[in-house]
Amino acid sequence: MSGFEDNGGSAEEKSMGQGGDDMDQEDQEVAAGVAAGGDNGDDEFMEAGDIAAEFEIGDGEEEGGGAGAEEEGEGEAGAEVEVEDMAVATFTGHSDAVYCVAVHPKNPSQFVTGGGDDKGFLWTIQDDGAVGGSCELGGHPDTVSAVGFSLDGSLVATGCFGGLLKVWEAATGGLKHVLEGQEDIECLAWHTLGSVLLTGSQDGTVWMWEATAGTCMQVFAGHESKVSCVMFTTSGKAVVTASDDATVRVWAPRTGECRHSFSGHGFHVGSVTCLASHPNHAQAALVMSGGEDGTARVMHVQNKRVVGTMVHCDAGAGSVEAVGFCATHPWVATGGTDGGMKVWDTVSGTCRHTCLHPAAVTRLEWHPAAPLVFTACVDGNVRVWDARTGVCTSLFTGHTDMILDMRLVDPRSQAAGAGGGGGGGEVVPLLVVTASDDNASKVFRWPSPGAEAAAATETAAARPTA
Repeated sequence: MSGFEDNGGSAEEKSMGQGGDDMDQEDQEVAAGVAAGGDNGDDEFMEAGDIAAEFEIGDGEEEGGGAGAEEEGEGEAGAEVEVEDMAVATFTGHSDAVYCVAVHPKNPSQFVTGGGDDKGFLWTIQDDGAVGGSCELGGHPDTVSAVGFSLDGSLVATGCFGGLLKVWEAATGGLKHVLEGQEDIECLAWHTLGSVLLTGSQDGTVWMWEATAGTCMQVFAGHESKVSCVMFTTSGKAVVTASDDATVRVWAPRTGECRHSFSGHGFHVGSVTCLASHPNHAQAALVMSGGEDGTARVMHVQNKRVVGTMVHCDAGAGSVEAVGFCATHPWVATGGTDGGMKVWDTVSGTCRHTCLHPAAVTRLEWHPAAPLVFTACVDGNVRVWDARTGVCTSLFTGHTDMILDMRLVDPRSQAAGAGGGGGGGEVVPLLVVTASDDNASKVFRWPSPGAEAAAATETAAARPTA
């Protein structure tokens, strides 16, 4: 059974791996009068028989997200088990959980983090891996919940649950603007081409700011509950937002009007938890969502159609917390609180592999130039999976509590000012930066012989004995 509908759509909609539309035509039209109703069709759902392979990592799960009778980091007798720290750098400036992290788009050695201590920090790492200088970004009345650099790296934004958005000079840490108007800020995203910034709020609104001038350009109102995710499409020509009201909305940035609302029958039931845009400009109209109902959707935001439905887990068994498109193959991935990361073929609509973790998956990222998926887990570890085989190829340890955020950095492509890289089949080395509930942010270097050996050991331990 295919997980993708065939209602006479374009070849791109059917394959989701060929061609694409960058919304030039739609961007020239006035989107007035677009209805807010759903347009979802009768998407078919994946069944258990459609799964091609399943891989499990770690000991068998118990009720409650895979945690055993023993506490994380403790042995059979209750003694604390030492965790090998494979990080090349660890930032410990926060005094509470680190909730979010972002990487400078031009300088892969500079990062910004936000935490439960009501602070943001700009910090760097040196060539030898040691943490260099750091600069506190303070003055927030509550948890710093979202951070990010502008496209050129000149500005950095921090948003907090107190409703303040602050814009800083990335080079000096100097405060440029304090912007107010929303309630608790849940998420933020910079435009793919300039200094325009989106923030999503607890009050259901999305604000668009011109960060250089510090002015509000647009307010997108229509969600009936908390906005969980905001983003520009890869082309930058549409705003896409997700909410606890079970909808994904597409907005016209210039007019502020809603072009379409994905909702209702055949769509998510309950909160939409995550969004991802296709990384290739030729397929910029493709957006993916995940929800607390355990399902994911692929949408064509120009044609206003749901073109794919993936059932990650049964209703009530967990929520989908992370989704992403593969840049090199017609594949997508979903990660959930059930401990599973699944790789899906968007041409056939089938699940290629199920890769099980010992606890919930909190984040996933595809390698920019290879069919590899990096996952962050509640067990505090980062794993790398080969999407072709479903095998875990690397395991990075070091955190002592759950990972709450993760980003990949391609030092070579960022230094050259280009994305992706890795032509000719060569390995593109990456940095993996994480934010954790253990009050630390860590940087790992991939590939790593030590991480590969750790993955092999964990996989061997998970195999049933004869």
